[in-house]
Amino acid sequence: MAQMILQSWFQRSQGLRIFQRFIHLILLNYFFSEVSAQTEISRSFFSPFSTDDNWKAYLAQNSNHITNCVTSDIYGGRLVFNSQTVITKTYILPPHYKIQFEFKFWRLDPWSSAYYILFINGQQEYSSNPFNNTGEQICGSGTLGQIDQVSKQVAHTGNSAIIFIVSRQNSAYWGISDFILSVLKCPHFCDSDGVCLKWYRVLAYFKTLILVDGQGWEKDNALFNNVLDCGFQYYGNFQTSQVASINLNLNDPHTQLKLSFIFLTLEITGSVTIEVIGDTQLYYFAPPLTFITTDDYLCGSYLKMTKVEIYGFPCTSTSMTISIGLWSMCKLLEVEDLVQKQVVLDLLKIITQELICQIKKEMLKEQFQSLVRTNKYLNSKYWDRNETR
Repeated sequence: MAQMILQSWFQRSQGLRIFQRFIHLILLNYFFSEVSAQTEISRSFFSPFSTDDNWKAYLAQNSNHITNCVTSDIYGGRLVFNSQTVITKTYILPPHYKIQFEFKFWRLDPWSSAYYILFINGQQEYSSNPFNNTGEQICGSGTLGQIDQVSKQVAHTGNSAIIFIVSRQNSAYWGISDFILSVLKCPHFCDSDGVCLKWYRVLAYFKTLILVDGQGWEKDNALFNNVLDCGFQYYGNFQTSQVASINLNLNDPHTQLKLSFIFLTLEITGSVTIEVIGDTQLYYFAPPLTFITTDDYLCGSYLKMTKVEIYGFPCTSTSMTISIGLWSMCKLLEVEDLVQKQVVLDLLKIITQELICQIKKEMLKEQFQSLVRTNKYLNSKYWDRNETR
């Protein structure tokens, strides 16, 4: 009887283990299918089309941005897009860990030693130099045209993707068609793949295509609600000496925080050092910034952008003030000035010591010579007395 009970218990235990493994495999399969699922976000410029589909073109040669190239319509074309033209579109995205873009690039003139480039949030994600003086007869190009099929998948997280496409080739026309943007989504409770069970998005600002105010952010400790348009809307502008800040309410229990934001500069030709301060200095770095364009197409010349990410700094408090600004050259000059002053003081100290030493030497020399003269005088008197005797 006891043996039968043990055997029955063992069989039920085995069945429970198999059931648990089965459920575990189902959950894993669900998790990885959710993570690896590629989701198309948008597609544009598939023939036939008649609108810009919320893409924006700046410094184009023609207000009509659509060209019929017989075999296909394209966005751009001869006497439309040139080396000054900037085209851009902003996408609001679901939680994801990768992004994929596909499009056809139409080269309509000879190219030499120059690139066309696709940027996402200021990061150069694709570039190509179709170095070629010959080609196909497409879209009025004679035999100088060429169509590149572009497809690339890159790591990407965050709420939005601001896409720019530009050309650096002088005296050459171009266009695009068949543009598709997709993401590789995370499970619904995650922000990004690999850290899905750790990071949860609790606060987000400026996450819509249309912005109306500063959402509580401040400039130099005073509310500031200015919103500007650069083909995409952004919060600003700030001078290099000014600071953007906000007080974060962190009511959910936590042990670490992660911050990310898109940072842009205008009218600055050199490098910049970005400083982020919370309870302590969280970020101090001069990231590489590639200019998207040097032309003032809407909001200013020398547009540069980058995404700043600050991972996993310790924090358990329920509030924190975050400040974002540029490391001021004035501070650097002050430091250099202090160093220079210290060098001058050190030099003065050395010179003074040398001078004092020299004076002492002169005094000692004078005293010695005086003693010698006195000694000679005494000696002469001594011999005079002896001779008198």
